[in-house]
Amino acid sequence: MKRQSIYQEILNFNVEEIWNIVINQEETSWRSDLIRTEILSEHTFKEYSVLGAKTTFKITKIMENQYYAFDMESSFFKGYWYGEFIQLGDQSTKIIFFEKIYFRNPLVYLMSFFKLHLKEIQKKYVEDLKKSLTNQKKELK
Repeated sequence: MKRQSIYQEILNFNVEEIWNIVINQEETSWRSDLIRTEILSEHTFKEYSVLGAKTTFKITKIMENQYYAFDMESSFFKGYWYGEFIQLGDQSTKIIFFEKIYFRNPLVYLMSFFKLHLKEIQKKYVEDLKKSLTNQKKELK
């Protein structure tokens, strides 16, 4: 009982600017889907969503400005996520976000098709990311 999604987009921002926001788990106020994030250790953190869900993440691989991956687990699922960051130009970066989740319960798996739209979640994450990057640029001017 698994689901997966891949999201790709070219962003008109420098790869380093994108990278610095994505990997900073201490500053997640830019994300509209979270209430807060708790740092548990150097490579482990927990997110608390606006819907009340708690998900624990364990970072498994980091290649600066290129690749970021983690395992994730909640009471409903476990899975993994990775992001690839490909610099196309000084202000152009292709992002590829892949997510695969395995559901613990068949009923939750079926309900996920109605309540857990992975592609929409990824799209909203990137929308929030672009807003944060745009605001960051405005502050620098």
